[in-house]
Amino acid sequence: GNTVAPEGVTAMLNAAALDAVLTADQRSAIVKTSDGVAVIHLADGRVLSRCALSGGAPLTGIALSPDGSTVVCSNADGKLVKFHLERGILTNAGTIGLPAAAVGGPSYPCGLAFLGADRLAVAANRDNSVLVVDLPTGKVLKRIPVDTAPYRIAVQDGRHVLVTCWAAPIRAGRPTSGSAGTQVEIDKRGIAVRASVCQVDLVAGSIVARATLPLQPTECVTDG
Repeated sequence: GNTVAPEGVTAMLNAAALDAVLTADQRSAIVKTSDGVAVIHLADGRVLSRCALSGGAPLTGIALSPDGSTVVCSNADGKLVKFHLERGILTNAGTIGLPAAAVGGPSYPCGLAFLGADRLAVAANRDNSVLVVDLPTGKVLKRIPVDTAPYRIAVQDGRHVLVTCWAAPIRAGRPTSGSAGTQVEIDKRGIAVRASVCQVDLVAGSIVARATLPLQPTECVTDG
């Protein structure tokens, strides 16, 4: 058989790498793993520091503040976990509890995006909403309903974000099935169909545009 080797430096983490952000100088990557958070020096693959992530790790969700001093990760227990970053070293800076999902249980926060220095947009996956959180106080400033199972968030401008959602609104007369407490449209095999990307107006607190997709979207970026 054939062997495929990665090009460049490989860093060994001994855990599944789930999400990552680059530092502003692009010299390090901060990686969310299945058991914690690690800072990796990209030139040689050294792990500069590691911290445990309390509450378990969902599939995605890490963000770095504009000044590079604060890392925030989502956990599977419905919380945001904060870390202080200085010269490549992470230290735990506490947690912020998020409201329970409307269907009950943890909201399962996934994608995160900073909105300036102190506010964070959170894709609350089981709550089918985007939460705007004030980090210094831990207060939820807004809860904006979106399509089902929001996953990733990209900041479009000072007022709008794009949110990938794993299920679009159900069409009339189509078969449905429950998924984490929410009904979603399915095909004859029982598999979810139709997902979406929503443009959300943070000031108005509503969806202002929607693109419907045949498959579940994961990552999204904006072109500035």
